Amino acid sequence: MSQRGIPVCVLLMLLLSRWCFALPPSYPVKAVRVVVPAATGGATDVVARLMCSALTHSMGYPFVVDNRAGAGGMLGTDIVAKSAPDGDSLLFAYAGHTVLLFLYKKVPYDVKRDFIPITLVASQALLLVTTPQWKVNRVDELVGLLKARPGQWNAALPTTTGAAALAMEMFRLATRTQFTSVDFKGGAPALAALL
Repeated sequence: MSQRGIPVCVLLMLLLSRWCFALPPSYPVKAVRVVVPAATGGATDVVARLMCSALTHSMGYPFVVDNRAGAGGMLGTDIVAKSAPDGDSLLFAYAGHTVLLFLYKKVPYDVKRDFIPITLVASQALLLVTTPQWKVNRVDELVGLLKARPGQWNAALPTTTGAAALAMEMFRLATRTQFTSVDFKGGAPALAALL
């Protein structure tokens, strides 16, 4: 284990212990709703369903995914923020959970006050892909195509608040290209539009 990995493990154990000690010993006593603030079928949803299946199997009570996409994840997140703090409603957050504060003037909850982190479930790589009709095989070819006809291309983004949106904006700035970002309610709808 690397030296960097040790503090991460300690932090993870502290977060888990804080959450576990706050719950009654018989938790859960009924079905647990896991709100996923993204569209059905995307990466966040798939990982949440895998986690809920494992939790259902190991804890003996159903952990049920409730997709509430919209407003860059704010709609689903707000539902959990306003729910009773009894562990019966959990949020399966992604990068947008903290990014929203910088994109919207008013967010109806406080990330620090209304939520307690439990654990990191997954991380994902970001991919830059195009349609085969473009006949683009390298990034420099894509940049050339974008610069040849500025503003005439679209980029599908799973959400306005996710890591992909930030990466796309960084790509736009680094390459000095112009294109239109088209925001979707999740990865699955964005991928379907691309296809």
